[in-house]
Parts: sequence; structure tokens; C-alpha cells
Amino acid sequence: MKKLFLLFSISILFALFAGGCATGNPAADAFGNWVGGMMIAEAGRPQVTVNNVVPHTHASSPVGAVRFVTDARMDGSSYTGFVKKGVDGIERPDGKGKRTYEHGLVLEGEFKDGFIHGPGVAIKPGIGRWEAERWKDGKPSGRGSFTSAAGAEYQVKFEGEFEDGAWHGRGVLTGHDGTKTEAEWRRGKIYGQARVTKPSGTDLTVDYLDDKRLKEEGTTVYPDGTKQVGKWDYARGTGSGVINWKDGREYNGEWRNVEGKVDQPDGEGTMTWPNGNKYKGEWKDGKMHGFGKMTLANGTVQEGVWRADKFVSAQPAPSVSPVPSGGKQGSVSVISNEEDAEVLVDGSFVGNAPAKLKLTEGAHVIEVKKDGFKPFKREIKVTEGSELNLRAVLQRQ
Repeated sequence: MKKLFLLFSISILFALFAGGCATGNPAADAFGNWVGGMMIAEAGRPQVTVNNVVPHTHASSPVGAVRFVTDARMDGSSYTGFVKKGVDGIERPDGKGKRTYEHGLVLEGEFKDGFIHGPGVAIKPGIGRWEAERWKDGKPSGRGSFTSAAGAEYQVKFEGEFEDGAWHGRGVLTGHDGTKTEAEWRRGKIYGQARVTKPSGTDLTVDYLDDKRLKEEGTTVYPDGTKQVGKWDYARGTGSGVINWKDGREYNGEWRNVEGKVDQPDGEGTMTWPNGNKYKGEWKDGKMHGFGKMTLANGTVQEGVWRADKFVSAQPAPSVSPVPSGGKQGSVSVISNEEDAEVLVDGSFVGNAPAKLKLTEGAHVIEVKKDGFKPFKREIKVTEGSELNLRAVLQRQ
């Protein structure tokens, strides 16, 4: 969903540049490895090389002489533009020119000592077009852009800063569906914070570390019209906020992150249906599960334990540590992976999980146990009006 297109926009380039990647950096490998590396490797060949024209042409001209050639044959390419004779007597592209390789690559712009150097354009049929304000050793640098070729499997465009062939600095990546990722890039990877927008209305602020998403905040709109507004924590795999479905349902609370789909209500939350029904309580995997209260549109109330959307029992939420008149209190909801596990507060049995406890303000020790399992114990601090959730995971002995 909101997560996919970020990584997708970057990984997509690996497919585009297949056959030329070595470093794992799409932008750098596309040119730095496939083109620049080719030129450097060829530079040591004697006589006719990828960087040189035929060395004996105009043998009488002095070193440093510049002339214009048309369709000069080079090793695997033809060149039209200015050439300059070096101290070794070989003429190389130097100045404005255009070089076309037999395998389809076209380099056009300023050349120096046989390399494209300065403002220039590179076009690879079926792959795309690079433009940069300067080139160094066959790699784009400074302000520039990359646009995938028409008909390529993925349509993307990058506009921003390059360094040594890689996206480096501020830039905007636009996907085939109009998704825009505006970010700071470091060696082809997103660094720090990025903003992601889509024509559908999605607008997210994403925090990155080493090209991994840490957190997201904002609005996500899905193809079916479902809308989520909230926060996502990828380290924990959870989030919270509001989900509005196209059918009129609205959920406000905690959820579990689900890649590529609407996230699942999980934890504490409130669901309201178009017919006026309302449930407030605990959720698991998108279903009412745990202690909760359902208020129907006709006023009927079902409060107690729920399992996978089904009302199990009207078990009242037990209260312990009676609160004196005017005393301060908070609530604690206790659920466990083992049904009917015993719940103790400060050493006293108060009921079975799941349970919703009303406790006096202050520190309390909650213990959950069941025969055959290791007991679970946790100290909590209750404050006035607090609503705490405690999940007790029991492990077999």
C-alpha cells in the first residue's frame, strides 16, 4: 500500500538496468558501470579504441589540433563532432559531438579526451534518457534527470541531483501511476525524511534510516476508496488513527500493519457502522476479540467477552481495590493467549482473562497464570482516568 511504492520505485530500476548492475546502486550502475566502466576498460587498447578515432588520420597536423569530423568510425561506434589530437598522436572526441554505438547507446554533448564531459545527454533504447549539467568519466553529476523509455516495463522519472552516477541530493521520483517521492538521496538511497503523494489523495511523511522505513504519518487512500489517516510504526508493525471504508464504516483506534492492504484493527478501538451500531473495546486481526461493549442502534447493549466477532459471555468487568468516595482510579484491560487464565492483582484473584479491571491510582502487580504454563507477572502504574492494555503471553513449562 503506502509502503510498497517507495521501495518499488527504487527497486524497479534494477529491472530496467539488468545486465549492467554490479554495485546494487541502480542509477550508478546504469551508467557508471555499464558505460563509464566500458570506456575505462577500453582506454588501454592500442591503435583503434573505444575512445579514439583512427590514429593516422591527418598525421601531419600538430598536437592539440582540433577539427570537425562526420561519421568517423570508432571501435563499435560512429562519431560526428570535434576531435583533438593528443600527445600520442591520436585524435579523440573533444568538444561538442554525438557518438552512436552499434548496440544503440547514444551520447551527445560536450566531450573531453574521448569521454562525455560537461553538459550532455545519454539515450539507451528500451531503457531511457539521462540528462545532466555535467558528466565525469561517463557518469552524470550535478543537476539532471532520468526518464524511462516509452514502452519500458516500468515508467519512471527522476529529477534532481546526481553524483558519480547516483542520485545524491534533493530529488523527486515520479512513478508510472503519478506517485511522487520527494526526498534527500544519498548514493541512490533515501536519507532522512521523504514526502510521498499520489493523485488518489495519499499524502505521507516517511522517516527513513539506511533506506528502511521507520515511521509514516499522514493519509493513505486505497483504490477502492478506503481512507486511512494516522501514524505507522514499522519497527513495531503497528499504528493508530482513523479508517473510513467506502461502505460507511469508521474505525478509530489501534491497528496492525498489513503490507499492501488496509490495516487490520488490532488493540483498543471503536468501530461505528452506517446502521448506527457501535462497538468499543478490544480487537484482534480485524475482529472484535477481548473485552468490549456493543451498543446497537435500538439501544440494546452487549458488554463482556468477544471472540472473533462473536459475543461469548456477559462477564462483568471485575473491580478490585474498592475506590473510596472521591478516590482516583483508572482501568486495565487484561487479555491472554490462553483462555480462562487466572488474573491476580496484588496477589488477590479477581477473575479470568479476558478481564477489565478498575484499579485505584498507584502501582499494582498484575499476574496471569494457568496450570502447565509459566506465570506472567507485570507491574503497572495506574493514573486517574488512564486506560491501560495488558497482553499476557503464557508459555508452556
